[in-house]
Amino acid sequence: MKPIALCLLTLSLAATPALRADDSPPRPVVVETVQRAPVAQEVEVRGSVTAPRTARLSTAVAGLVQRVAVDEGERVRAGQPVALLDGTLGRLDLDVAAAATAEAAAALAEAERRLAAARDLGENFFPADEIRSRASAVQTAQSLLARRQAEQARQRELLARHEIRAPFAGVVGARLVQVGEWVAPGTPLVELVDLSSLRIAFALPQSLYGRVGPRTAMQVELDSEPGRRHAARVVAVVPVSDPASRTFTVHAALDQAPPLTPGMSARASVRLPDGGEAVTVSRDAVLRRADGRHTVWVVDAENGNGVAREQPVTLGTAQGARVVVTEGLRGGEQVVVRGNEGLRTGQRVAARR
Repeated sequence: MKPIALCLLTLSLAATPALRADDSPPRPVVVETVQRAPVAQEVEVRGSVTAPRTARLSTAVAGLVQRVAVDEGERVRAGQPVALLDGTLGRLDLDVAAAATAEAAAALAEAERRLAAARDLGENFFPADEIRSRASAVQTAQSLLARRQAEQARQRELLARHEIRAPFAGVVGARLVQVGEWVAPGTPLVELVDLSSLRIAFALPQSLYGRVGPRTAMQVELDSEPGRRHAARVVAVVPVSDPASRTFTVHAALDQAPPLTPGMSARASVRLPDGGEAVTVSRDAVLRRADGRHTVWVVDAENGNGVAREQPVTLGTAQGARVVVTEGLRGGEQVVVRGNEGLRTGQRVAARR
């Protein structure tokens, strides 16, 4: 080699920086461990809030509406009066029944007195047939008294049914009659809704029947609170399939329920395990490049330090806040979930969880 060329080569090597590890200060990042977890099928369904305990309170007797004690939207307690029918005729019927009972009681007392007198004097004064006749009269009077007492109890119960009471605590959904209306037995007076037992009913495809139960994980989003999800649990699976829609009904309850009202619409994400396992990472760990590729930043240990390395991955199905990785990761690697923007291959990082 000529001296001039050797000199130029020496100067070139001196001017080129040495190939060495990045010596910049470590960049703080948050990492997580790549997991292998059971794969779950995500099913999106729609439903609405229902009230299993809804009653249209009706009357068992005919009468004139004297008072409606509640208004729509009012909360009532169990046993609270909600409506009253005019009981004037009922009270008169009860008085008549009470008088008839007293009359029957007096007749029984007289029959018993006559029988006792005949037995005291004996057969020397009264033939045996007379004593048996008086004993029969006592039995007849006893039966009559029992019938009058039953009639009095019936009239008392009918009078009590002029007052309609709430069978459970709830909210008045509708007031169906007004004061002055004549109602027949069975006429609805007030609609009562139990808001403490609200459920959300979802229609699921019949192909999923048998895979949904109390342990099924659900995330519910109310249309009244878009973007906010609530954990829910399955409280009932209705074992009846709708032949028209090919669906069955699932009732779910929210663990921490926000204010609900019957008729609200909602959507739910139902997770159903399919028995397999897959590598999953947090959605925050995945970056989408301009060319459509997906990558994650893996932190490798080197001389006691963490060094970032970009790793292309192939994604599968979403699993809630995580996503399945079908290629590129094996499980157990440390990937960056926060601070992964602008990382360079070989850059030192200070990893924390």
